[in-house]
Amino acid sequence: MKFRSLSVCQNCRDRKIGCDGKRPSCTQCLHFRQVCPGYQKGAIFVHQAPRYTSRNTCSPRCLPGNSLPPREISNSTRNLVLNFAKFRWSTAEELLTVAIDHFTPVPELALSTLDLNISHSLVCASWLETLPRLINGERYGSLLSETVRTLGFSILCKGPAKQEWNYQRLQSYCSAIYQLRSRPFLSDDNSREQTVAAIMSLTLAELMIPTSERGWIVHVRAVGELMRNLGPELFIISTAHRLFVGFRPLILIEAILSRKPTFLELHEWQNVPFQQHFPSPMQRLLSCAAVLPSLLQKADFIKRIPSQDCFAATREVVLALTEVLEALQQWEQSYKSSSRGPLYWPKPIRDADPCDANTFRPPFWFPNATTATALIHFWAFQVICLTQIEQLEVLYKIPRGCTGLDNCPTIQILEGPIDFSVKICQSMGYFLEDQMKIYGPAAAIFPFQIAYETLFLYLRQCTEQTKMCEHIIFRFSQKGFDVKPPALKVRSTI
Repeated sequence: MKFRSLSVCQNCRDRKIGCDGKRPSCTQCLHFRQVCPGYQKGAIFVHQAPRYTSRNTCSPRCLPGNSLPPREISNSTRNLVLNFAKFRWSTAEELLTVAIDHFTPVPELALSTLDLNISHSLVCASWLETLPRLINGERYGSLLSETVRTLGFSILCKGPAKQEWNYQRLQSYCSAIYQLRSRPFLSDDNSREQTVAAIMSLTLAELMIPTSERGWIVHVRAVGELMRNLGPELFIISTAHRLFVGFRPLILIEAILSRKPTFLELHEWQNVPFQQHFPSPMQRLLSCAAVLPSLLQKADFIKRIPSQDCFAATREVVLALTEVLEALQQWEQSYKSSSRGPLYWPKPIRDADPCDANTFRPPFWFPNATTATALIHFWAFQVICLTQIEQLEVLYKIPRGCTGLDNCPTIQILEGPIDFSVKICQSMGYFLEDQMKIYGPAAAIFPFQIAYETLFLYLRQCTEQTKMCEHIIFRFSQKGFDVKPPALKVRSTI
């Protein structure tokens, strides 16, 4: 017989995860959005079958080095996993705790539960809070549990003990891929959300530890195709809506990089999923930029046509890009008017990280990660529009008065891309803070690549800024993220 611990609630006991024993509700139940059943006050006797041990077998206390070394954990996350030495990382629930704990920025842990009627969106991260509900009751080895295990092991592999967990990561990844290939999509109404969440988890795992250069792109396109086939009505309520708003940024980013139209620009996809949840500023920003992939594809097509044959088509694309710029400016004004304070501000050099002080420009700081994410993508979208307009005007000698850009409330076009790119670079110190965890560099890498390519394009004017980019790339590498210089890859985004 043995006594059950009086400081472990039944939910944590069923999940076999550490419980901090807080009252009236433990931290684990709060994090998994469950009602904590409390703690058993009376003694419960649990019958155990007798065990026969060999005389040659030593008890764990007799073995040298019997205890597992405690794993590193930041002070801000000790309440989630109290004793890593007790963990064996055997269950999907344990590894899901690791994923949420290491991915979600510290300031956003409290913000994510403030208003459930608003579609919050942290790029790659906000949908993680739906996984505890989806994985509850999943059998061991199921598709979702294997993808969650893959994600958890991928995050562990970003640390110093990569070799220790890499085999389990590959094992779970191969199991998940095999199940995806053998599963007929959309055949079971009850597993649709699980299938979408599973592929989304694999996408994050690919971003953490790439298995191929385009691995994450394949998974993003698979999620996008699944969502498109399911239709916007499915993503109005509940868990499906959180999955949609959480992954919507990645679908749009992939479409911009690939310069291929996406279903997100359709009117129904910009309105139907938000019938019961008011879109956050980030979601409204994505709606403004949803047409960009289609315009980039048209611009590429025009550049392959002799100039005398496509003046009208070029002017049409330039006017459409100008309309996007106007929509982005209106978004910014609306965001400013609804905010109680400044959206960003320069951080004094004396308070900045010593590494940031070497960039010769004060780093920008933000009220929270949600605002910071929205602004750097806002600047990146403007850079894309302005550079495309300039290229088309120069290539086909379109007079400025014919485009309507002079009436657009933006700064001059030759200075605009550089200015916005520098703003993005000044924001990188915020995203590369330790408190931003893995989310910081993961969310910032796309806008930074846009800024880096733009400054590289204007190299003669931006010698100081390109040195700043090299410093930021080094900071990314310290976080385990590889940013390739524009000279080493095809410059296709701008």
